[in-house]
Amino acid sequence: GARHGADLSALRAVGATNFGHWVHDPLGRWDFQPTLDSALLAKLTGITIIDDFPGRDQAHGGRGGPCEATGLWMMLSDRAILPGRIIRAVIDLAETARVTLLPPRQPIQLPSHLQCRQVVPLLSLLDGLARILLRQPQFDVNEQQAIQGRSLNELAAAWDRVLPGGPTTWSPDGIDVEPLLDVVRNWHVSLVEQVTDVFCTAIHWSSRRLVDYLRRDLPQSQPVGQILLAGPARVHGFIAHLLTQQLPGIEVMRADDFGVTSECWEAIAAAILAMLHVDQVPANTYALTGVETPRVLGRISPGPPGNWHGVLADMARTLPEKMTLRSAI
Repeated sequence: GARHGADLSALRAVGATNFGHWVHDPLGRWDFQPTLDSALLAKLTGITIIDDFPGRDQAHGGRGGPCEATGLWMMLSDRAILPGRIIRAVIDLAETARVTLLPPRQPIQLPSHLQCRQVVPLLSLLDGLARILLRQPQFDVNEQQAIQGRSLNELAAAWDRVLPGGPTTWSPDGIDVEPLLDVVRNWHVSLVEQVTDVFCTAIHWSSRRLVDYLRRDLPQSQPVGQILLAGPARVHGFIAHLLTQQLPGIEVMRADDFGVTSECWEAIAAAILAMLHVDQVPANTYALTGVETPRVLGRISPGPPGNWHGVLADMARTLPEKMTLRSAI
């Protein structure tokens, strides 16, 4: 903000996300371990720090994510008050393609059908193919060569057999891509002369799995009216073309065309989560993270007395609804 001339004098609190790593605990459950010394950062900056949103969710039985989906909903959902409001779907075209369903905004609480599902490996598959077939470290998302290829039905069918399941709930490691890559390793000799076709097949196959989810697995009472493509692979025009072609009647657009690049979404979502913490508003639901009862997310590390007094004053303006001791435990 300072580089762009923003006035930071009124800044009282900062939300910090992704300062930590996910590890398996002895029971095989994912556990988020924060690495940010938030107390030291608050001391050095003079600003209250709010972080560890996954840890708070996990403490109450949730999976720890995707916490940023709440920020996406507040930022991108349809705010119109007239009938005919649309449901938007954000497709994050990253290592694992994830679909976040954004119902229209409502003023009181998070909707119970705000959800995020992992649908199919995407960049993890394309990167793996680049390593196996091209001896390159990763797939170039600006490469359009796959458009010139043809889809190999036998390869797509083999991938369907090793990954038969539908969308899954969110997890920090995404969907395991190794079974798909093992198919290619086993067929390597026959595929080495069909590299372009293999990449074409991967994009067609991933796009079809996304389309199947949007058509078949979402409730018919909640049809999607607009799709926003986010993530690194959103710049690949072939993917957008296939989704548009197979989903007639649904507007497909890149996140950049919506006014905010998806690279900025994470920072904005962190700010929204911090704001919700200050306002003492729950930022999770059972449908989103698996938590039994919605809770306020994040831990707070106060800044110096003057800063902390201002944060407390902000929190006092929006007192949470009182609950019984039994409900609070």
